[in-house]
Amino acid sequence: MDFSHRFNTNYIPSDAEIDFIRVELVSHTQELARIDERIRELSAQRDQIQAYIDSHKALISHPRRLPVDILREIFIACLPANRNAVMSAREAPLLLGRICSAWRTIALSTPRLWVSLHAPLDYILEKEPRKLAVIEWLQRSGAAPISLSVFAGRDWGHSFAWSEGLSLLKSLAESSARWCHLDLVNFLGESGWEDQLAEISTPALESLKFSGSVSLLRNLNIVKAQSLRAVALHANERNERIDEFILEMPLVWSRLTYLTLVCDRYGPDEGISLQNIIVLLRRCTQLISFKVSLWETNIETPPSSLV
Repeated sequence: MDFSHRFNTNYIPSDAEIDFIRVELVSHTQELARIDERIRELSAQRDQIQAYIDSHKALISHPRRLPVDILREIFIACLPANRNAVMSAREAPLLLGRICSAWRTIALSTPRLWVSLHAPLDYILEKEPRKLAVIEWLQRSGAAPISLSVFAGRDWGHSFAWSEGLSLLKSLAESSARWCHLDLVNFLGESGWEDQLAEISTPALESLKFSGSVSLLRNLNIVKAQSLRAVALHANERNERIDEFILEMPLVWSRLTYLTLVCDRYGPDEGISLQNIIVLLRRCTQLISFKVSLWETNIETPPSSLV
């Protein structure tokens, strides 16, 4: 009995037809179960064969056969190009140590992978292991020059003790002799960083970026480095009259090739005057690039020459 012509219609089968259909479905249901079981067996067999193939392909893969020195260069090329590396397992160099034991060994023994670090103090101080990880990170860099950026945080009155931040900064400073590029972000005068910063010596420093209370730098060895060539200062401390002390900064002005001065103006007495800008330009005899935010309402005619 064929019911195909009744499919997708409103036909109502009789009791006899219903009994016939139920009997008919038994054999088909059994056959379907047999096919499903066979599919499961074949699927398991396929997975086993695929695992065998994948395992053997891995043995003959090209990355496995690459010389260690080539792998190191590839690893280094994985680092961020326009910023310092961060403490994230989603990025190099930490990510490279999670692929396999061989890559981890190579990554940990390649100093050039660990020569840059972005260190947000508030993030690091959330968990004790992170402080130890920072120290280990810098130790892995060996004797290579370091590029370091330190974010001081926003609010030390709530989450963390100020002393903890100073302690961490002191740990970072153990490698200061190798600092080549330094970026200090949000270092405000009220936070009391001056004493700790004063103890830091950076004889190899080539570039310095600083945002916060620029007056903190007046008596620091950081800005006295003879090798310093690029300086970017961003004054964003309220009530800080940078114009009163910018000329007293112990920078070796005559060696600078790149200079940036930016001031967030909160009051009429803040900012840099045109007169002091001219003085600085006369001091910086080797400048290639100069950027400045000038805040002055009464600007006199500038001199025709800086000589």
